[in-house]
Amino acid sequence: MISRQRRGWIYLTLTVVLEVIATLALRASNGFSVLVPSVISVSSYAATVVALSLALQTIPMGITYVIWTAAGTVGVVVFSILLFQDTMSIAAWIGIGLVILGVSLIKGFPTTAHSSGKQVGSGAKETYSQRP
Repeated sequence: MISRQRRGWIYLTLTVVLEVIATLALRASNGFSVLVPSVISVSSYAATVVALSLALQTIPMGITYVIWTAAGTVGVVVFSILLFQDTMSIAAWIGIGLVILGVSLIKGFPTTAHSSGKQVGSGAKETYSQRP
């Protein structure tokens, strides 16, 4: 039997895969003018939201968002190069790296101090096991 925590990571992995598929299909749909990629894109985005909601039952939102956005960005870039022959300059690769680093830094540290000196939580410490 797969543990509840492990299922969350499986759902998060599925979220990333579905988002990459949806984004690549969106590109192939040519502005929703090609039927099959359009249907794949819309249905994959819908499935992404469902899988993400299931992942959020066990993984804190800050961690989920970091992994989802960073892995999704890398996946879309790599597969757009392979499938659509997109080209990336060195500056673009550096920019993508900085975006991933920036998102990781912002979302990886969900607790911030305000001017009052009080620590404010992002909700990441919520007890997910108490959800129905």
